[in-house]
Amino acid sequence: MAYTYLDATYEEGDDKGNTLVDASKHQISWDASYNLAGYQSTISGYYYSDAFSDSANTKEENASGSLGKIPSYTVWNLNVSKDLYEQGNTKLSIDVAVNNLFDKEYYFRGVDTSPMGRYPALGRTYSVTGNLTF
Repeated sequence: MAYTYLDATYEEGDDKGNTLVDASKHQISWDASYNLAGYQSTISGYYYSDAFSDSANTKEENASGSLGKIPSYTVWNLNVSKDLYEQGNTKLSIDVAVNNLFDKEYYFRGVDTSPMGRYPALGRTYSVTGNLTF
């Protein structure tokens, strides 16, 4: 488990004292793994507190969605892996993952060169990966 406290503010200019753009003050990440009968499972996640999308720290969203507070969010992930074959230096394994396990809806705002407005984060996604080491 890790916790980060980020007190990042502008030190000069018109926005002095305001929180930096996209800087969540509280960030937490965690994971726990368990092995059973050759299966390794890991549950992990992260939390980001709310943030601002502009240096003026605008709280209310504007009509285009380019300004406004970005709400906090928590995302959980699950991963299960199994070694299928191992002999000498050769190893074959499979990995199944579910990201955003609880299908949490959250979003980001366009920054830098991307168009302005809200951009939804991915919903629940699944992946299956095979690994061959030799």
